Amino acid sequence: MFEQVLMVWDVNDGPLTGIALYKGAPHYFTREFDESIDEYPDFFELHPISDDFLKLAELNMNIFRKWVSEFHNGYTTLKTHPNYGDKNTEYNRIRRLLDDAIGKLEPLENKFFSEFKKSPAHDDLPQWDNLSATWTPRKVDE
Repeated sequence: MFEQVLMVWDVNDGPLTGIALYKGAPHYFTREFDESIDEYPDFFELHPISDDFLKLAELNMNIFRKWVSEFHNGYTTLKTHPNYGDKNTEYNRIRRLLDDAIGKLEPLENKFFSEFKKSPAHDDLPQWDNLSATWTPRKVDE
């Protein structure tokens, strides 16, 4: 069953980190680089998150999406990206809070394979917006 991806933070030929629903509840997802195989594995870790974490993430994503809109409409430049240095103190403050919280999240026991798809009804949105995903538990021997 496909569930909503609320936001994607990092990508590399597909989503690496972000927040998505799993069994109807928000989870932070991550796909960590594996140095032993020199690539990203085919599976993700899912970490349940609190309402407070989700609210912070939404605030941060709103700042970023506002910048994306201004950038694509020619109102600002790449040099004003909120993640570049101290260009946006509120963005950076929230990002630090999120980074600290991520370090304390506990993953679910299983790792998960995922399939992402974009809603055809929203082809006008940026590539990583309006996705949905399936989360299939990985068997121990995979």
